[in-house]
Amino acid sequence: MKKFVQTAGTALGTVTTLLATTTASFAQTVPEITPASGTDIIAIITTITQWLFGLAGALAVVYLVYAGIQYITGGPKGAEAAKTSIINAIIGIAVIVLSYVIVKAVVGIFTS
Repeated sequence: MKKFVQTAGTALGTVTTLLATTTASFAQTVPEITPASGTDIIAIITTITQWLFGLAGALAVVYLVYAGIQYITGGPKGAEAAKTSIINAIIGIAVIVLSYVIVKAVVGIFTS
């Protein structure tokens, strides 16, 4: 049990750091879209996916924090449910990060 909590804490810290830096880079790289500027479809799709990935990452972190609070305050039954929620949140964050990498690769292929 102690090892699981330590591993979950390490994973949470790592994921939080990755998401914090990713969100900061999202904020710096979002191009402005105005109808008069003649923005192409790739830029529009890139902007939409960046916003969606940022939102998905934020929701996953909120879910992870909720599961952590449930783990602390839930008692024995709540702890078991919270373990499942924590694992699901970590899997969700991994899926979000991997899908972001795939989308960036595909967009890179089409824009070069």
